[in-house]
Amino acid sequence: MPPGERPLESAKIDHVALSVGDLEAMVAFYAALGFDEVSRRDFAPAPIRLATVVNQRGARLELTANDRSEPTPAADPIAASRRRGPFHFALSVELLADAVQAAVSAGAGLVTQPAVDSRGEAQFAYIADPEGNLVELVGPLATGGDPSE
Repeated sequence: MPPGERPLESAKIDHVALSVGDLEAMVAFYAALGFDEVSRRDFAPAPIRLATVVNQRGARLELTANDRSEPTPAADPIAASRRRGPFHFALSVELLADAVQAAVSAGAGLVTQPAVDSRGEAQFAYIADPEGNLVELVGPLATGGDPSE
């Protein structure tokens, strides 16, 4: 297929949208981890409010509160992968252990301990934000190979 016929080949992900129940609490949680609120919208009379948060590297999250949304229980990555559609998003971090500790201190649940990936190229851990959204944190291998470093 000629390049002109593949219109998304140069696309990049613009943002990740999360449905949340408590908009203020979720903005505060992601702010504690380094995201700054850059916009807010109210879609009245629809029961929808949206806050966009962005970190210094350009990762953008749209936190959308719908008064009629229903909570989804947090799941481990294997169980979550049984649902079709998106089941987690990943953030690249420089120091995995520090990122995990900051997330847990800010209210995240620790889903998996830091571990080395199956290729031995990076380390990762899964957390669940305060509303159960599954987030994978991915970092470079720790010096000495201990993922808890």
